[in-house]
Amino acid sequence: MGSFLSGIFAGSNPTLDNDINNAGNINGFGTAVGEGDISNASGFYNDLLAGDPAKTAKLLAPQISNITGAGQQAKSTIAQFGTRSGGNNSKAQTIDDSTRANIDDMISKLTSGAAAGDASLGTSTLGIGLNANQLQEEEAEQKLKNQQNSLLGQAINGAADYGESFLPIAHGG
Repeated sequence: MGSFLSGIFAGSNPTLDNDINNAGNINGFGTAVGEGDISNASGFYNDLLAGDPAKTAKLLAPQISNITGAGQQAKSTIAQFGTRSGGNNSKAQTIDDSTRANIDDMISKLTSGAAAGDASLGTSTLGIGLNANQLQEEEAEQKLKNQQNSLLGQAINGAADYGESFLPIAHGG
């Protein structure tokens, strides 16, 4: 009986409403996850691009810790196994300079990538939004066509057409 009533009122595709709801659920899930990911990535990029050393240090703390840890390990090795000559201080200073250069190089590479990444996020997000809008519009149009093609829709259209044939304007008079 439900299929019959669906055909009368909504047209001939009884699964379209479920398809629209499923697309909406998937859209909602994808949008929520995507928005979170985009916000995180955008925040990362914007913090890098801000040029604030405190934000950059906080943002890259794990990577900076790894680089400085490797430098400290190298200096510790010199202290434990190196000779007691004056060259050890020079080697330790070179390790500090190299550590700082490695950190600066990492930040420089990430910053240049952040500008391109931020622009790419914006462009792709706009495209996704436009595509979702177009899909929703197409599904709504299909639903309207189905309703117009339903038995009730055809009856209403037929009655409207029949009524117009009695209007004086329709006959030029």
